[in-house]
Amino acid sequence: MYEDKQKIQNLMAKGQFQWALLLAQKLHESNPDDQDVLILLGLIYGAMKNYGAAEPCFRKVISISPDNPRANMGLADTLAGMRRFADAIGYYRRVLLVKQDLPGLYINYGNCLQRERKTGEAIEAFLNALKLDLWLALAHRNLALLYEGMQRVDDARKHAELAVQCNEDGVESHIVISTLDIRGNRPDLAKERLERLLQKTSKSLR
Repeated sequence: MYEDKQKIQNLMAKGQFQWALLLAQKLHESNPDDQDVLILLGLIYGAMKNYGAAEPCFRKVISISPDNPRANMGLADTLAGMRRFADAIGYYRRVLLVKQDLPGLYINYGNCLQRERKTGEAIEAFLNALKLDLWLALAHRNLALLYEGMQRVDDARKHAELAVQCNEDGVESHIVISTLDIRGNRPDLAKERLERLLQKTSKSLR
């Protein structure tokens, strides 16, 4: 059974979710209460955007083992995928009680907080992600957008520029910087940046 689980994970890593699903379903039929198999099933369904099928897999594990971090995180990601952000936040918080070393967890948690307009908590989540990995372009970009909305110009520019350093193709970060340049009476700089961005985007679409 261990080898089959490894096969499933290898198939998932290769993006072969349909084959992974077939094997996971066979394992589940013979081992309906195996938590690892249920989690794998949930992750596969989630990767295939079949959130309605993923949710009961994670919930069954949680009914057996309420503090299972993989199940709680899987359910949180699933609920977020279904745009049930308030519900997802509760399950991310459960995971954070036992796991504080996953940058991606803080990113997903922060995204949900942002959607629920919990700006202060979202900022804290993204900053916690950066404590674990300073070069997370997504965290810097989200902070730049939040700070821009709060009129905290210096903080917005700092994180937008860091986001660009992490990922030069980050369109939203370039737009934030350009917007700040326009507000700061530097339209020429904004125009130059946006023209470069447009040229780069046009080349990538050819």
